[in-house]
Amino acid sequence: MSKSRYNFFEDTTEVRDEILKTFPDINFIEALQKAPYYFEIIPTTLEFRPDLYAKIKYGNPNLYYLLVYVNNFKNSPEDFYAGRKIKIVREDYVEGLF
Repeated sequence: MSKSRYNFFEDTTEVRDEILKTFPDINFIEALQKAPYYFEIIPTTLEFRPDLYAKIKYGNPNLYYLLVYVNNFKNSPEDFYAGRKIKIVREDYVEGLF
């Protein structure tokens, strides 16, 4: 098996599973899609790097999947291209999740 060109992404399975345990009665992805948000344009410097965007916005690169879920990205790095308008879940809402 060849190495992925996206090997810079950390495995967030454990982090995600811990977060999902805190939402036993709701669908996590559905809740995120209904969360308060605002729009931003992905800058060229962060193209294909939702992990870096999450670090800037939420202080943790492992939370990149929040950007993926709220924007319904199918293939996260390729969907995260420069100039694309994306939803950003408000930082205060994300802080309340943890």
